[in-house]
Amino acid sequence: MSKKKFSQSNQFFAENLLNKKGYAIHAPQVEHKLDQNECYHDWSGELKHAALQRLEKMEWNRYPEAFSVELEKKLADSIGIDPACVLTGPGSDYLGVLLLKAFSFGPAKIHIASPTFPVYVIQANLHGFEYELWPLNDDLEYDFTRLNLTKDDSHVVIFASPNNPTGGVVPVSVLKNQLKANPNTIFVADEAYFEFADESFLPLLEEYSNLIVMRTASKTLASAGVRFGYICGADEVISQIRKFRLPYCLNHLTTAAINEFIESDVIKQKVGLYCQEIKTQRAWLLEQMEHINPLLVERTYPSWANFILLRFTKAELKDRFYNELIEKHSMLVRDVSKAHQLERCLRFTIGLPEQNQLFVKALKEFKTSE
Repeated sequence: MSKKKFSQSNQFFAENLLNKKGYAIHAPQVEHKLDQNECYHDWSGELKHAALQRLEKMEWNRYPEAFSVELEKKLADSIGIDPACVLTGPGSDYLGVLLLKAFSFGPAKIHIASPTFPVYVIQANLHGFEYELWPLNDDLEYDFTRLNLTKDDSHVVIFASPNNPTGGVVPVSVLKNQLKANPNTIFVADEAYFEFADESFLPLLEEYSNLIVMRTASKTLASAGVRFGYICGADEVISQIRKFRLPYCLNHLTTAAINEFIESDVIKQKVGLYCQEIKTQRAWLLEQMEHINPLLVERTYPSWANFILLRFTKAELKDRFYNELIEKHSMLVRDVSKAHQLERCLRFTIGLPEQNQLFVKALKEFKTSE
């Protein structure tokens, strides 16, 4: 069938949808992929073989377990919480949209940190959900005085810590105070990068029922291609969100791989080593950024994740450096400059030592004048 223009879209799709853009990724083929914050270590052949052995025993002609009950029991046991407090899904993106759907039909006012992982705002816009942005301060740090929580209303606050793409965090002590001071507010914490920081909010679930913690296997677990994430919270909250989860959404491969991870001490050791490698390289990179030409890079933001955010002095220099990385060094980073408060910003993933050295070399050798 040849491509044809459909001129009557407005008769079938909401105007809100027609006027909005979906999530888009610029992904040219390069040798050094530092744009999506993926783990640079893949699973070893031995570990893949062990997961595939599990997969081979499964009946591919049968649907997977409808709601992944057994996997959720095993996962809950591994992180020390009740299975009723865990909900799994094919990646934290999916779960984030699930949360938006669950809360947007209720009376609570939704607040989304800005800037943060863009999927939340994009999906809220596409669904027509009402929300209010919670802006970071001028240093791109969380500032709870900018969060409009009225005492007589219920609220849901969605944020990431460490935050993507800024790398900043909400200290556990600060969130604990907010949970205590705002019992009518549910705080949803995206912990996609928590292993690279020094703290996690998960222990607060013992004391506070107005907290949801969301995690993914895509980063430290080297499983972006497996598609797995989970949320943890009070059982009465999770039970309501669970109603929106589609059945059979974790396929056999995902189930086999995550079961292997939960039971494998080797993978857990590799995760620990990888996180330490990132922290070491992060410290080195942040030190190197202090010596970059101030006519090129205006500011380097502190990071507790596996990426670093740079703000360039001029948009033209940012664009030229971005393109030069691709053309001269076959290296791709993420241009986040269209996001709120991120004018002239690039975010780069902390890669292998040789990749980090190449990135620093490219910065130092870049000519600010053509």
